[in-house]
Amino acid sequence: MTIAPIYSFATGTEFKVHGRELLLHNVGEHGYEVIDPDGGGIHVLGFSEFIELTKSGGLTFDTPTLSPQGSAKLRLGGLSVAEQLSAEQQEHGKFNYAECAAIDQLYKQRVMLEGRKGFRISISSLDNTENRKFLRPIVEAIFGKRVYLDTKKLRGGKQHIWGLHSGRTLMKYYNVYRALPEGDDVIAGLAPLDHLRGNKKPRICWRLRELMTEAWEEIGLDLKGTSAANVHAHLVALVNRENKLRAANNLKELITPSQRTLARHRKELLSPSEYLVATKGERFARNKRGRGSSDVRAVLIGLALKKWRAPTEEPGGVLWEMATDR
Repeated sequence: MTIAPIYSFATGTEFKVHGRELLLHNVGEHGYEVIDPDGGGIHVLGFSEFIELTKSGGLTFDTPTLSPQGSAKLRLGGLSVAEQLSAEQQEHGKFNYAECAAIDQLYKQRVMLEGRKGFRISISSLDNTENRKFLRPIVEAIFGKRVYLDTKKLRGGKQHIWGLHSGRTLMKYYNVYRALPEGDDVIAGLAPLDHLRGNKKPRICWRLRELMTEAWEEIGLDLKGTSAANVHAHLVALVNRENKLRAANNLKELITPSQRTLARHRKELLSPSEYLVATKGERFARNKRGRGSSDVRAVLIGLALKKWRAPTEEPGGVLWEMATDR
């Protein structure tokens, strides 16, 4: 029995099977999980089947160009120039570059000019007071702002004062600086990774959103005024049916979202006026969401007179006026 090799492809790699475009979703235990962009379904392409199709020429794929190790694009998660970052990140990138350029000058001064052949750039040497005093004026000249040697005595919180980093941090950015390939944006390569903070992965997958939309369209948007609880029960049935198909293909089961999540999804699909038309009828919605209502989209249509009132100087008195809403 021949064991088919398993290749590691990046998510989103495009496969063409007999001219049909498929996108790689995941590499599972039994094969490659691919998505049909047109139909939206998930199919499993077995490892042996993948090899046979590749040999016969029925399957082709595009291999993306890999970024070199240590490149700014690889470190920043796809971004490559400083202009793609925030102004604060760019400023910190410039400051880190000034420190790294000053470290280069420190090495030249100690080794080439002073003849100290045993001098090495390390955490301890960058924490040395004499070396830090040498670095500060160079950093100030390149960065263009006042830089302090010791910022430990400053109060906590976000400061507008620039202080020379500790030897550990200087060494960290200097290693990144030396690993940058030629031609990379140095400011972008040394900028902090603030844009990658936090978990930005959506908690609800695209297939589950499709099922929620299907549940609302099937029983939730008619004149019967089906409650959200009944729509949620219908969603549970749809998810159970989907999980049976996924279990047959060794795919991970979907978790049924809560009723509140289902209601929030409906609010993303329809405006209040649209939902009122679907569940109560057009006449009821016109009476409730007509002129003077809180629905901004209904108010902005057309130009009409609207009566408004303002208090007068007399206690409890009001003055009625007519004016246009534009």
